[in-house]
Amino acid sequence: MWRKAGFQILLVTFLALGIRLVWGLSQLAQGVEFVDEGDYALYRIGAEHILAEGDFTNSLFLVRPPAFPLVVAFFKLNNQSIIIFNALLGALLTPLSYILTRQLQLSHRVALLAGGIVALDPLTVRYTAFLGPEAMAFVSALAMMVCLLAVVQVRSTGWAVVWSVSAALMLLLSVYSRPSIYIIWVGLVAWLLFVNWRRWPMLLIYVLISLAGMQVWVEHNARVFGNPTFSSVGAYTITYYHAVAVANQATDMSVREVELDIARRVEEKLGRDPSLVNEDTKHGYLAASPEVERALQSVSFEIFRTYPLTFLLTFPIGFIRLYHLLPSVPPFSELLQLRHYPLVLWNWLVLLLGIVGMFQAARRRQWMLFWCVLLLFGHFTAGTLISKSAGLSGRERTIAYLYIAIATAYGAAHAGTILARRVRNQPAISHTHPASS
Repeated sequence: MWRKAGFQILLVTFLALGIRLVWGLSQLAQGVEFVDEGDYALYRIGAEHILAEGDFTNSLFLVRPPAFPLVVAFFKLNNQSIIIFNALLGALLTPLSYILTRQLQLSHRVALLAGGIVALDPLTVRYTAFLGPEAMAFVSALAMMVCLLAVVQVRSTGWAVVWSVSAALMLLLSVYSRPSIYIIWVGLVAWLLFVNWRRWPMLLIYVLISLAGMQVWVEHNARVFGNPTFSSVGAYTITYYHAVAVANQATDMSVREVELDIARRVEEKLGRDPSLVNEDTKHGYLAASPEVERALQSVSFEIFRTYPLTFLLTFPIGFIRLYHLLPSVPPFSELLQLRHYPLVLWNWLVLLLGIVGMFQAARRRQWMLFWCVLLLFGHFTAGTLISKSAGLSGRERTIAYLYIAIATAYGAAHAGTILARRVRNQPAISHTHPASS
């Protein structure tokens, strides 16, 4: 049985790798712009600085943590090598999804289906065969989850310690690649203490190593740039990807006019001359000082308080954009373009079957599955929508899909069982297996 299961997941993994290599290299052949959404230039500059200076004193490192620039530097800025590296990492999401699904006490069939969804999901393929840090960030985040569940499930105390240290290292690799999971450990540790409170010493080890590892970069930024933060990108993002959208929708000002107005207000709060503001002023806020961060946040919250209804409406609209449930609009002519709908229909199918899976998990008291998916889906969805409601390309939703895929596979297996039951008039079969140690 294990040989057969191993062979099957190996095949799906090679399928995932093949799809990513073909997609990434074929897109790269058409031009760098097909495997980049504009921010690769920053990572490339970071890599060039590392190769030339051997340190992290360029101000872009206040915005972008150093893991992916180090990868770019390692490959000597060779785009083809970076695509191949990311495709290899992206393919590892498939076996890791399988392992995590089995840890959540689901059957081989469900786990294999979850791995297949991750292998084939169009946006997951795109952003793990891409000139960006997503592949490294996603695979290490998923590996962290596998290690954390092992902490509370293994019987050996020694192995629990090993898994807790491994989980912390995977968290650090992910957050140094892309800081979207910077505070995810809070909810996960609280949940896992309910799962197995006796493992609290190992979970404490995980927390302490994680915090210490992140503090290293905070101290670096404080010493080099005078800003004790892991990344200054948060304040900039919430201002120019959320507050700008709110003000633009709530007033008759254009996006350009809103951006200039915000920059003037920020300059006033900083005690500087707002008449000197131009279209380039906002770029100086990316690698921000603590004072600039506070000014950006203050102006953003003022806008949210001034237009509360518009602010609230950005969340459902942002959700639709985040999970690509409609073709990108405006212009509304895009609604008539049939080429958009295969991906839209796929996203609807995955989410609806995921809802079915979550309902069945609650009904059958599959609480490990239910809370794992809900916590991770909630963290990545809420975190994204709080920071931005515009500029969403599907890139931000990819990490959440790794966990939605498990619920989707469970929901699809349930739907398949119901269908087979009606056709054959046989009782439904279980998709669970006994919890393993």
